[in-house]
Amino acid sequence: MSDEVASVAFSLWAALSALSGVGLRHPLTMLPLLLLQLFYKAVWLVAVAPSLWSAGRSTEMIGTFVIASVVLLLVIPWPYVLARYVRKPGERWRGAPGAVRAAA
Repeated sequence: MSDEVASVAFSLWAALSALSGVGLRHPLTMLPLLLLQLFYKAVWLVAVAPSLWSAGRSTEMIGTFVIASVVLLLVIPWPYVLARYVRKPGERWRGAPGAVRAAA
């Protein structure tokens, strides 16, 4: 990995970590970010970690991701997630023909 790519990755991880900290204080406002964190960690733990572990390349990231995932599972307001993102009908992508949308 080049130094430029490593610096971009570091910046992304730093921003994601800082915004996730805000999410711990304001979970509803930052809920999409917390869900993103949980889902990418879960995908990594299911898809990448087993192959690393079976190859004998145990990494401390596995433990870190497990702990972070448990914290996220405890912090995310699951009743709100279910009510807002699972049970609530989806929004239309387009308005009705000829309808004018109000400016926000």
